[in-house]
Amino acid sequence: MVKIECVACGSIITANDGATSSFCPFCGMRNVISAEKSKPASATAVRPGKLDWSKLSSKITVAIPESQPPKPYDEKGAASKPYIFISYAHKDSYRVLPIIEALNKMGFRVWYDAGIEAGTEWPDYIAERLLSCGCFIAFLSAASIESRNCRQEIEFAVSENKEILTVYLDDITLPAGLRMRLGLVQAMYKSRFPSDESFIFELSNARILASCKTR
Repeated sequence: MVKIECVACGSIITANDGATSSFCPFCGMRNVISAEKSKPASATAVRPGKLDWSKLSSKITVAIPESQPPKPYDEKGAASKPYIFISYAHKDSYRVLPIIEALNKMGFRVWYDAGIEAGTEWPDYIAERLLSCGCFIAFLSAASIESRNCRQEIEFAVSENKEILTVYLDDITLPAGLRMRLGLVQAMYKSRFPSDESFIFELSNARILASCKTR
């Protein structure tokens, strides 16, 4: 096995010896592996820009090592408590993961699809995590509304009467069916906040998140 750095999101991913490419489980990017150094020589897209978290207050400023994405809440066992289920498109990882880390630092229990073991039945596993969650946040973007998995997660959350908050990463218009399903759901538009700090502050004070905070 060799380890390489994803050129899109910076995560460290593994590939079999002799493999010519590997897909990043965090952002979905296909990385081409050079034969000499077992590092990605090229990829299908340029590495995207990242949020400027340096302007955040010391309480919520986070620095995420590119090789270490935020740790999801361990929801297993009898001691499991209400947690936030995060629905997002992997193409938006570079925007969503810093927000998850900020919520973690502020004491919220947050679960997202990181570190799922190979061979896991993905639909069943995701459905179980969604059924057990205390609330559901859907990060909406052009990529997420095109993602079948994201749409299914939203549909399932609505059908199970979960507390739902939608966060618009982009100023987009939802497809008619999805717009009808989410018509009465609380929404936040990230681009309308003057700073990342004010957005995180408002998000952390959303009523539906209260039961998912440890302190």
